[in-house]
Amino acid sequence: DVLRLEIDPNGTARWWINGDLRQTVVGAVSTTVLQAAIVGCWGTTTTAADLDVDYMLVEANRDWTR
Repeated sequence: DVLRLEIDPNGTARWWINGDLRQTVVGAVSTTVLQAAIVGCWGTTTTAADLDVDYMLVEANRDWTR
């Protein structure tokens, strides 16, 4: 599956699965605090954790020195 997440400067988030827009949420992300992008997975005692990430792009236009 190809997962895509976009977050606009105004805090609106939208995500796609395999090119199909699934949801748009206005005000999903704070515009006043710094954010980070993280990819991860976890397993339990009955399931194995497995994740392949071929590509991840993060673009930002913020002052990272504050």
